[in-house]
Amino acid sequence: MTRLLTLGLLWLALTLTAWADDRDGRYQAVVIPPAAGSSGEGAEVLILDTREGHFWSWSANRLLRDSQGRPRIGNTLIYRGQVQPGQNPGEVILAPREP
Repeated sequence: MTRLLTLGLLWLALTLTAWADDRDGRYQAVVIPPAAGSSGEGAEVLILDTREGHFWSWSANRLLRDSQGRPRIGNTLIYRGQVQPGQNPGEVILAPREP
């Protein structure tokens, strides 16, 4: 019985710790305004995974081409890469030097 209670308390502590770390949300989104002088083709959003540093751009109402080359309007989601997440806002992280 003591083992079961200990395991239950350990599981609860780990669950609460994980929940506290994610209180601001793992994925954050920022609306990117169109550049001055651009055609302003719909909204663009940067989506950032704050835990692992992956990021994507999502665009709405963009001019696209179908498989036959005909124009159409649609949404896009493009994976842009991965950045090194820091520990504090504004932290500068230098890339490792290659040998």
